Amino acid sequence: MQKAAFYVTFRSDTYNIRRMKKYCILFILSFLSVKEIFANHTKGGWMYYEYLGPGVNDPAKLRYKVGLNLYIECNSMLIEPTWNFTFFNGSVPFTFLQDVTVPVSPNFSISGCITTSCYPCISGIPERCYKIVNYETIVELNASPDGYIVSKQRCCRVTGIINILGESRDYGATFTIKIP
Repeated sequence: MQKAAFYVTFRSDTYNIRRMKKYCILFILSFLSVKEIFANHTKGGWMYYEYLGPGVNDPAKLRYKVGLNLYIECNSMLIEPTWNFTFFNGSVPFTFLQDVTVPVSPNFSISGCITTSCYPCISGIPERCYKIVNYETIVELNASPDGYIVSKQRCCRVTGIINILGESRDYGATFTIKIP
C-alpha cells in the first residue's frame, strides 16, 4: 500500500509539474506581449532649445535650456522617469560628445481641444486624447563655431499613422535639433 500511495503522489506531482510548466510558458509569453503593448505609444513630438546667456559655473560657456515634448496616447502607462539626450559636434563627422540624463517634468493630458494652440505642429487636429510628456534640462556648452546637434531616438510609434508606409508601430522616431 505504501508503494501505491507513493506512486500516486509521484504521479500527481508529475502532473502538477507539467501543468505548472504550461502556466509558466503562458505567463512568460503574456509578459513579453505586454512590452509590445506598452512600447508603441509614441505619436510624435518636438525638441527645442533656448539660449539663457553665459554659463553660471563657467561664464566662458553658453547656457541653454534643452527639451523634448513628446505626444503619447492618454491610455499609455509607460512614462520613463529619465531619458538621455545625446550631444554631437555640429559638423562632419558629428563626433559624439556626451549623453545627458534628462528628467521627466509633470505630464498633462489634452483632451477634446480642437484649437491650434493645443496642437501647434499638427494639421488636421485629432479627436483623440494625448499626453504631452516633457523632458527638459539646462546645459552649459563651450562656444563652438560648429554648434551642436542634440538627438534622442525612440522605439515604436502608435499603430495607424497614415503618412508612414507599412505598420507605423514598426518604426521609431529620432528627435533632433541643432544649437545654434
